[in-house]
Amino acid sequence: MVQRTIDTHQSRLAVRTTATGLLRRLAHDLELEVTRYEGTVDLEGEGEGEGLRWRLELVCFVDGLRVVGVVRRGAVDRGVLSASEATEIERKLRQEVLPGERVVVRGAGTTSRGELTVTAPRGEQTLAVRPRLTVNAGTSKAECELRVSLARLGVAEVKGPLGAFKVADEVVVLATLALMPPA
Repeated sequence: MVQRTIDTHQSRLAVRTTATGLLRRLAHDLELEVTRYEGTVDLEGEGEGEGLRWRLELVCFVDGLRVVGVVRRGAVDRGVLSASEATEIERKLRQEVLPGERVVVRGAGTTSRGELTVTAPRGEQTLAVRPRLTVNAGTSKAECELRVSLARLGVAEVKGPLGAFKVADEVVVLATLALMPPA
């Protein structure tokens, strides 16, 4: 088994939220980025399909969550929120939504399928995943999209004033992890 460190300068972890409820148009669908994380991927075997096996350990630090912008029709608009609005959302994320230091993701599988367990300060969820892996002697990468339930992670419902809108339970995590060459 060869251990590869995740290259955080070449990788990207994004979380997309969706507003729901009667007055959801007063809220925003958001894209957040995890800017502080570390991890490794162990690789064993070769080739496609079941020939290559992987094991992942990823630690995401909650204080590294940043607001990227508002999602509209699949595109991110960085100019909608003011700096103070983004800072307030980030504060609420750290203090109210995900109190605690980190979220840990562990998993294993093959190039065609796998399983990840997401562990937050108050809960955990296990998910099936179909990663897209590109492995070579240089920089390799893994990509996947996850649909994570906030409730299963122990996150209390996130609501606007008077419950006029709320954040949907399911958030989408978009991950592109670049792996450093083996040492």
